[in-house]
Amino acid sequence: MNIIVERQPNCQALLKVEVPSDAVLQERQQLVKAFSQQARIPGFRPGKAPAAVIQKKYGKEIAAETEERLIGQAYREAVAQEKLRVLNVRDVREQTFHSDESFSFEAELTLAPEIILPEYKGIPVEKPKVEVTEAQVEKTIEGMRQRFANYEDLERSLAMDDFATVDFQGKIEGAPVKEGFPDLPDYLDHAEDFWVRMDEESFLPGFAKGLEGASAGETLSVSVTLADDFYLEALQGKTIDYEVTIKSVKAQRLPEVDDAFAGQLREGLTLEALRSDVREQLEAEATRKADQAVENQIMAYLDSKVAAELPEDIVASETQAQVNEMVNYGLEQGFQNEQIQKQEEDIVNTASERARTSVKTNFILQRILQEEKIEASEAELKQRIMLMALKEQSTPDKLMKQLEKEDRIGSVRHQIALGKVVDFLKENASVTEVEPDSAPD
Repeated sequence: MNIIVERQPNCQALLKVEVPSDAVLQERQQLVKAFSQQARIPGFRPGKAPAAVIQKKYGKEIAAETEERLIGQAYREAVAQEKLRVLNVRDVREQTFHSDESFSFEAELTLAPEIILPEYKGIPVEKPKVEVTEAQVEKTIEGMRQRFANYEDLERSLAMDDFATVDFQGKIEGAPVKEGFPDLPDYLDHAEDFWVRMDEESFLPGFAKGLEGASAGETLSVSVTLADDFYLEALQGKTIDYEVTIKSVKAQRLPEVDDAFAGQLREGLTLEALRSDVREQLEAEATRKADQAVENQIMAYLDSKVAAELPEDIVASETQAQVNEMVNYGLEQGFQNEQIQKQEEDIVNTASERARTSVKTNFILQRILQEEKIEASEAELKQRIMLMALKEQSTPDKLMKQLEKEDRIGSVRHQIALGKVVDFLKENASVTEVEPDSAPD
């Protein structure tokens, strides 16, 4: 069998195969015999019909089956001979039975990239210390108090630290905000029964201050000039004139921080136990963030140390997945389709960059997996399926059958193994503890 592999850029290759006539003849004879054993030909007992009769009646079927088998055999031999790591067979073409009974074909292949691994044990990383202060605990409890606050209507004018409910309409140079800037969120243009906390950080800079001294039922004008670094570029340096109607003036009444307050959060909970719970939760979150920071640094290190071409069809598929994820997130955040379409180029560029990093990282982790011979155990597979079933509100047995039917068990195993590779890298990293604020993002 003559096998030629022409390697091309971006992990593509063209496989050219010529199968000699004797191999073609042998395969065809075996198929004719197999057809003869099963065929029902009038005048002949099963298995006794001449080959010529079988060939005449089932010629097309035999030719198609011969072609399929020859391609499969040749492909497997080419992979073994050339040590190819094939990810995808994109196209099989030029299938030809020649006059000398030989057979040839071509196939376009997508190959795994050639990854030359750097030293991946002892990767230097900085891990933020896990420290939870009393101030952080108290701040969290203060946030809980806000959830149980009561609001009392006041018969007086607005003062700082009060709350107000307002209706407003904003204009820029005399025209409604949305008229000149249709892509901006509605709440910057107008709102009804909008709650404003009377402090400098509420809503827009200067808005609350402009309401100070106003009373319920009063309508007044408030102008805010946005900074040159305002988070929405379109409004940087702009002045918005708001016509505001005060609907009500309210004072916030917070519960006392005591055992009774703790009991509102969970029956029987004491203040001391609440503080302990909050501290544990903050420590768990800080630990998770520190662990994620280490993982991010490891991935960034490997990415910077490995140069490799990537299969563009896989990158394209991952880019589309990233685009879909970003668009869905935008829709969940309240953006309109028109707004998202105007950001299409930026979305695609960002998704493409993320996709290339993701695909490259995945191939690097797979090479380390092979190098370290890391596998997922049966116990780990069962545990993962149990968690998946819980998330999908199914049973482990039912989900297992579904995964087997969809041929996804191998994929689940592989994802578990890749997770173990990441854990292996973290366990073998060279870690330096640093203050939380100085750790890399």
